[in-house]
Amino acid sequence: KQWYQRRVRGCQCIINTLFAKGILMVTDGSKGDNTPAYLTFICGVTYVGAMLASNSSLKWVSYPTQVLGKSCKPIPVLLLGVFFAGKRYNLIKYCAVVLITIGVALFMYKDGKDDGAGFTFGAGEFLLLTSLTLD
Repeated sequence: KQWYQRRVRGCQCIINTLFAKGILMVTDGSKGDNTPAYLTFICGVTYVGAMLASNSSLKWVSYPTQVLGKSCKPIPVLLLGVFFAGKRYNLIKYCAVVLITIGVALFMYKDGKDDGAGFTFGAGEFLLLTSLTLD
């Protein structure tokens, strides 16, 4: 099973690389890139880390739980943009992010049954949180 997961992740990386190369060929790639190499490296490492954490989380959590976790991504992006990048968003943007997250949560768990076990924070949830952090 791990062999299959590694192949899928490898294919994702190859397809993304080919797509990026295609975009560079279609657009004016002759201008060059002034981005420092270490920043490109950090972006690549965090992308691969987020993908690995997200796919590995499926060993411990269900796919709907993963979708719900990933649907919360706009919340930290919005908050980090405000607190660290000094961005300002209008009220409609905040409402849209909250409504999207609530909508996905209601859709995914509309028929959820409570088994009485309660919530525990385990390896799957930790990997989802890691994936969101690296995204």
